[in-house]
Amino acid sequence: METEIIVDASSVGLGGLLMQEGKVISYASLALSDVETRYSQTEREMLVTVWRAECFHQYVYGEKFSIVIDHKPLIVIF
Repeated sequence: METEIIVDASSVGLGGLLMQEGKVISYASLALSDVETRYSQTEREMLVTVWRAECFHQYVYGEKFSIVIDHKPLIVIF
């Protein structure tokens, strides 16, 4: 089963989708705290990646899955 976690971060919030076989299973968003709004864009992108992977743990534990992110510097870090 093809499973993807799609994440994105902005200056005021975080968002993510869980997709299996091209269908949306779950989605969530979160407003950033005052301190988190001062994070760099790379830190916010990593924050949303970890946050969504933890939240969708029950769907992806023990399975192969992909994380889709559009932040090029973070892709190089991975």
